[in-house]
Amino acid sequence: MTGTEETTEGAAPQPSAEATKPTSPTGNKPKKTKGRPADSPDVRHSETLSYILRHGAIKEKLEIGADGFIRLDELLKRPKMKNNTIKDIKRVVAENEKQRFTIIEQEEADGTMIRYIWANQGHSLKVERPDLIPVTDQSELPTVVHGTYSKVWDNIGKKNLSHNK
Repeated sequence: MTGTEETTEGAAPQPSAEATKPTSPTGNKPKKTKGRPADSPDVRHSETLSYILRHGAIKEKLEIGADGFIRLDELLKRPKMKNNTIKDIKRVVAENEKQRFTIIEQEEADGTMIRYIWANQGHSLKVERPDLIPVTDQSELPTVVHGTYSKVWDNIGKKNLSHNK
């Protein structure tokens, strides 16, 4: 059988249980992806990407640059990601409402373009960010704004940020 069960004459064929299992955008069942089975393939791929890029790159035997970037072509060879295409990953990155990932292209010495990807925040892996400058003296920055909604900004200005309890 290929996706439908036999039916009695006149009744419409019904999908088999196998045919209704989640698949990747390429049509293959994802291997050991993160997320819940009921999640869309893109949500599952986003959660898998997040895990690998923030915590699991070493376990997945991926080479991590000092800045935290990983070659996208190498990532796509890993068992958890091999059913994805670059197009799939670009879509997941572009449509992620929390903007968790960044893809960059870098030209190699031979002129070929290599794509790299990284998680924007929340690494348990050591990641160096040469573009960030540590603040060691509070007087250097009299006002610091954490991304927030404008409707709560006045309250933050009066009471400062509070720790989650």
